[in-house]
Amino acid sequence: MIRFNRYILLVVLTLLSLNVWGQDKVAFDVEVPSHIIAGRPFRVVFSVNASAKNISFNAPSGLEVVYGPAVSSSSSMSIVNGKRSSSRTTSFTYTLLAEKEGNYVLPEAKVEVSGATYRTASRRITVFGADTDTEVNNGGANSSPSISAEDLYIVAIPSKTQVYEQEAVQITYKLYSRLENTQFSNFSFPDYEGFVQYVQDDGSQAFFEAEQVNGKLYYAATFHSVVLYPQRAGKLVIKPAEFEMVVSMPISNPKRDIFDAFFDNFQQLRKKIKTKPVTIDVKPLPQPKPDNFSGAVGQYSLNMEVPTKVLKTNESFTMKMSLEGKGNIKLAKIPEPIFPEGFDTYDPKESDDTGVRGGETRGTREKEYFAVPKHVGDFVIPAIPFTYFDPAKGQYETITLPETKVHVDKGEATDVSAVTGLSNKEDVKYLGKDIRYLKGAKRATTLDKTNGTLYLIVYIALVVLLLIAILIDRKKEAYMADTASNRSRRAGKMARKYLKIAYQMRNKGEDSAYYEALLKGLSDFLSAKLHIPLSELSKENIATAMKERGASEELVEEAIKTLSTLEVARYSPSETEEREQLYDQAASVIDGVQKLKGK
Repeated sequence: MIRFNRYILLVVLTLLSLNVWGQDKVAFDVEVPSHIIAGRPFRVVFSVNASAKNISFNAPSGLEVVYGPAVSSSSSMSIVNGKRSSSRTTSFTYTLLAEKEGNYVLPEAKVEVSGATYRTASRRITVFGADTDTEVNNGGANSSPSISAEDLYIVAIPSKTQVYEQEAVQITYKLYSRLENTQFSNFSFPDYEGFVQYVQDDGSQAFFEAEQVNGKLYYAATFHSVVLYPQRAGKLVIKPAEFEMVVSMPISNPKRDIFDAFFDNFQQLRKKIKTKPVTIDVKPLPQPKPDNFSGAVGQYSLNMEVPTKVLKTNESFTMKMSLEGKGNIKLAKIPEPIFPEGFDTYDPKESDDTGVRGGETRGTREKEYFAVPKHVGDFVIPAIPFTYFDPAKGQYETITLPETKVHVDKGEATDVSAVTGLSNKEDVKYLGKDIRYLKGAKRATTLDKTNGTLYLIVYIALVVLLLIAILIDRKKEAYMADTASNRSRRAGKMARKYLKIAYQMRNKGEDSAYYEALLKGLSDFLSAKLHIPLSELSKENIATAMKERGASEELVEEAIKTLSTLEVARYSPSETEEREQLYDQAASVIDGVQKLKGK
């Protein structure tokens, strides 16, 4: 049904407009942690902002491809000022494993888009040796594990601690953890009293990479950053940010049945952590301040655009001012031109193309001014000064736009309000460039016969395509109606895929990856085939579901025992003979469950 709705949406959008959607310039990028730990898998993601199918990538010696590429794609559409644009992204994800510590160069990858080949830049990776001192206090045999302040903490890192008023300071929140399974539960940030704040990174794209602190290895991630602009001088204190973390910790209990390890060998612990207060020393701006200084701090350029300097009375005159740079640009005031007597002025049109990047707010703001001359003659719009404070230089800078000379000839004597139907200046809405108000608007023209025929053909073709899509979708809907059954049908194929990966890992002598693939393949298969969510995949649920499908006691026992043994084997590698037996047992369970009657 979802696909059917997509067909409907596609047809409606196409009928509304036959415009070709724009596509940005093709960009091919790679995302990979710069620091990793030997023996622990990590991800490499190649992304291209276009539709692509094939990628060429060869891992260097010492880095092994454990899995991949996994291909995913996404698309989006936006409409800005009536202009429609679309974008599409294709991602190729590899899982790699570093065999030993050292420095590696990730070579370029190649992808083909519309017949053209694109390449990524090579990337350097530092691999640390496995840290042997990573044990967390698990307590005694019957006590709960604990987390020390050294194992898990967070810091607020200021880009500067001494700034001027209105000068940007970036606060970066960085998490350090010696624990692998760490998640955020709740968090709260301070109100940043005395500052104007802009969020630069909300943490949605954060990822962990290895980092050494005082000789110890941590998983570190920058997950939130803000850019602050102090509004007053003095020592301003940024209060602590508070976080509640959830950590999955292994439980050590020698009295527990070893075969229960697969189901309940982890405990979730909650740990509250917070940052230390950060003090920012804010210096006042130098005195005396220039007369035309309006509060802009940063580095800026100011430009002026005048489409025409020769016009007629009752014609629109346009002057566009563009302020570009970095700093408190959103708070800066764009200077206004002083129009001569006899020019009727109207509300300006503003646009803002700024964003928070690189620890500052940067971009362009524009202001378009409109005026209509009422008298003939030569007029001068005075020079326009703009003064800002440059914190890097510690001094004020002034940009002066030259004066603008305008010549006005006699136009038609028709009153502007009579032509436009407006009774006063406040009713004027965003006049365009060089709009001639004396000329009446042309009547809308009808489509000629050629265009009419073309549109008719397109409409008929779309209707036919819609009918075909409906027929196809109904057949697919009947086949895909039961999501659980569809997942069950795919379970065997996915299980065989993981068995193949496990076979390859066994031949390479990669015990950990071998057991991981077997465990993943078998647990996912049972979850899908027996319609049991992974979170509820217990011994009891497995036994109940298998018996409902007519499984023998031997098959039920073999499935549960194989899962438990695989979980234990991840941490206590088995002998060669037992390794091979586990592979055969997993394959046997998959084959046996595959033959059961579904429900």
